[in-house]
Amino acid sequence: MGVLFSRPSDSFPAGAYGAGDTSSINGSIIAPYLGDNTGLYGDIPTKELPPIPFEWIISPSEIKDTCPSSSQILTAFAVTEAVIVILTSVAAYRPVVHFLSRGMLGRRIKRSIALTWTAVFACQLLANAAIAGMVGNTPGYGGLNMLHIFTVYMARPRFHLVVLGMLRSLVGVKRSRAFDKTTIINTKRDRRVEFPYTDAFITTAVSEMLLLIIAAIFTSVTWHRVPSDSKAREYTSDMVSFVSSSPAVMLLCVVAFVPINRRYGDAFPIEGRRYETGRHWGATVAPDGTATLHVKEAVPTSVKVKRIVSAAASAVLMGFVTLVQWSYWAKFLTMPGVLFCPPKLIQSGVIWVIFTLMGTLAGAAS
Repeated sequence: MGVLFSRPSDSFPAGAYGAGDTSSINGSIIAPYLGDNTGLYGDIPTKELPPIPFEWIISPSEIKDTCPSSSQILTAFAVTEAVIVILTSVAAYRPVVHFLSRGMLGRRIKRSIALTWTAVFACQLLANAAIAGMVGNTPGYGGLNMLHIFTVYMARPRFHLVVLGMLRSLVGVKRSRAFDKTTIINTKRDRRVEFPYTDAFITTAVSEMLLLIIAAIFTSVTWHRVPSDSKAREYTSDMVSFVSSSPAVMLLCVVAFVPINRRYGDAFPIEGRRYETGRHWGATVAPDGTATLHVKEAVPTSVKVKRIVSAAASAVLMGFVTLVQWSYWAKFLTMPGVLFCPPKLIQSGVIWVIFTLMGTLAGAAS
């Protein structure tokens, strides 16, 4: 994926190695920086600069075992997100939360979503804090700054929001008149059609926006601290620029295509006479011979098309953000050698899954 945004191969920094390459242990720009993710560049000669910023180093002070390769790291990220997508597709469905809590949660209380997004964001912070603590307490990694580890993992690639965005736009459930007295629907806006993934999507989108902003700032600042004559900085400058701009792309998506301020009704505002729900007269006859006239409403093709277009547009924009994240990591992992040797990838993935699932449930329980 990194190839899509890459510079020519002749700009690859000399002395850099792919993540996990044990032949880099004695490298002149690798060995001096093992086990240390803080410091100033000061008067370090250009030829002796590490291939990645100090803050991105996650390695023990001494390599006694093998390190995960770039493909293993990316696979761990991908498997983690795949599991999250499967589980959150169920956990984000409001009726499931409502049923499991016996009606106590998922009632869509007015303004509750203004608070529940903080739970989603807090779960992400707690997950990364737990992983940073776990890594920092691993033998050999005690000299690392845990705050830097915490922030590096906040920049990990994610894609479950793409799926949630599509589900929010496309999945609608017709509700009976019994729901009119609840806050689950708003008949003035949704015509008794509930989009049950809405609350989980909104809360996750706000959390994701904040994570993207933090990751963009951290990535930009740490790479711009590297001296300008560094080949590694030149090699990654295009991807750093893309990462820095990703919050703006996400903002465009959640404002224009799947508005997070629209809790009821279709994701994309469908208003005006051109998109008004089609109506026609119908009649039913009861067993006792009593006839009843009523108006039947049908969703016109234009509304269905607009839902699909909204979902597709949001998928493209959020997919671009996801592609940028994965491409950055794919490129980043071509350089650090054993300077990026994260331990306990499986345990880290489990923590991400658990806390993301908890956050999604909190969002759906609004």
